[in-house]
Amino acid sequence: MTIKSWLVGKLTANAALMTVLGGTSHLLPQHPGTIATFPCLIYTEMNNADTGYFDNVATAADSVVVFDIYTVDGSTSAIDEALHTVMAGLMYNREFDADVSDADSNVRHKTSRYRRVLRAEDLV
Repeated sequence: MTIKSWLVGKLTANAALMTVLGGTSHLLPQHPGTIATFPCLIYTEMNNADTGYFDNVATAADSVVVFDIYTVDGSTSAIDEALHTVMAGLMYNREFDADVSDADSNVRHKTSRYRRVLRAEDLV
């Protein structure tokens, strides 16, 4: 199943998340090495494993997605709350959410991990 493109479509379609983030150009599919645009939300598909077997065929996928939020001289809370609203609405369970210490005191970093079992019919 192509979960990542479905999920990105849901994230970019959410006006509240895109407003607090600053638009789709602030949503990144991988860490750029050096972050030049703030704030930013980086997403990584950590797992897309087959599950829910029936007659030796997988009928579902165990999806795990990790998000990293970076801001400069500000809080990550507004973006985190908007992201959680979207993910909870998609029935993802938040497994982990924590502030990450960074050497640069001006940069704020929060990481979150979400998990859900999806079937093909869920991807609408």
